[in-house]
Amino acid sequence: MGTEYVYLIYPILHSFVQRGFPVFVIPPQSGTTRLFMNYVMSIVGVRREESIISALQKYFYFFRFENSGEKTVWNEIHVSKESIENFSKVFKETVTETTKKLGAETFLWFLGVDTMERCYGAENFSKSVGDLVLETGNLDGICVVLAKHGVKSLDTLTHLASTHFTMDNIGAPVLYGEFPKTKIYAIVTKKSNGANRIDLVDIE
Repeated sequence: MGTEYVYLIYPILHSFVQRGFPVFVIPPQSGTTRLFMNYVMSIVGVRREESIISALQKYFYFFRFENSGEKTVWNEIHVSKESIENFSKVFKETVTETTKKLGAETFLWFLGVDTMERCYGAENFSKSVGDLVLETGNLDGICVVLAKHGVKSLDTLTHLASTHFTMDNIGAPVLYGEFPKTKIYAIVTKKSNGANRIDLVDIE
């Protein structure tokens, strides 16, 4: 589905940030910190708004598995891609420290599964993802997972998920619920006051 997923998760991200809760992000393999935030900023409808960037800097945190030399204005936590146990340790420490610093009751973890599978291997990730999700709950957080078609841990993730939605393309991008079951909705992007917004149009 390319980058359309950003329009669907943005309201969730925005809701957490508005309440002063941090958002931790592992972008999907096709994205980087800069690219992900460029999409987010395009939805906001502004390009160089220092006040909004300053506010978002306080609440957005990215895990980076490679040292590409790319410089961004966003918070990045460098983690080893050699050990998923090390990632789990750094994740717990970072979340605990950040939520305490912000006085936040909860947090959001947006997880691009293909990135984790690439870094740690599908088998290792499938074995560890249950513990990672459990740890998120123990830390009073919520995990939103993006699993593209073809990821090997999809069955494991489906069993772990409390809700499961599918984005697809049937000549137009659509969204529907697997659990709970929902109608099929067309994903329609519109401009409103200079900003992009998404509407879901019932087509079934």
